[in-house]
Amino acid sequence: MENYVTDQKVSEAIKSVDFFNNGKTTVAIVELKNGFNIVGQASCVDKSNFNEDLGKKYAMEDAVKKVYELEAYLLQEKLYKLQSTKLK
Repeated sequence: MENYVTDQKVSEAIKSVDFFNNGKTTVAIVELKNGFNIVGQASCVDKSNFNEDLGKKYAMEDAVKKVYELEAYLLQEKLYKLQSTKLK
């Protein structure tokens, strides 16, 4: 069993993404294949600096970082259980 999380593993966990913005803040709602939702966000200080494409990019990066953390937790739990079983 691998002991690291890959970009491919994270990508495979994602079912869909929806973006919303109010002209200053962009929110990415990432639905995982198991039905769990992750929310990423990005904001600018001044509405005149708002760029929809950059907002989507940074909101998605924020959400993906959170997916990595969840995938790492799941992998750690699997490795822990595997090791615990071997010790018995």
